Amino acid sequence: MNTNIFVYAISDGTSISFGTIVGQETRDSWLWYKVDWSSRPPSNIYNSPNYDPATGWHRCDTVRVFNPSHMISQIKELV
Repeated sequence: MNTNIFVYAISDGTSISFGTIVGQETRDSWLWYKVDWSSRPPSNIYNSPNYDPATGWHRCDTVRVFNPSHMISQIKELV
C-alpha cells in the first residue's frame, strides 16, 4: 500500500513543482507541510511568508494534494 502524499505547487505563473509530504505540523492554527521536491522547488518571488523554499516548509494553502495516476489519466484524455 502506497502511503505517500503527493503535492504540487505552481510558481512564477508557469512553473509546476511536484513533491511528497515528509513532515507535518501546526503553526498558528495552520497546517504546514515539509515537502521533498522531486526536481526544483517552487520559487518564492513575492517573498510570501506562507512558505519557505529554503527549508521545505509550506503552508497547506500553497500546495495541492493530488493523485498522480488520476492526473495522468486526465492528461491522457487531452490527446
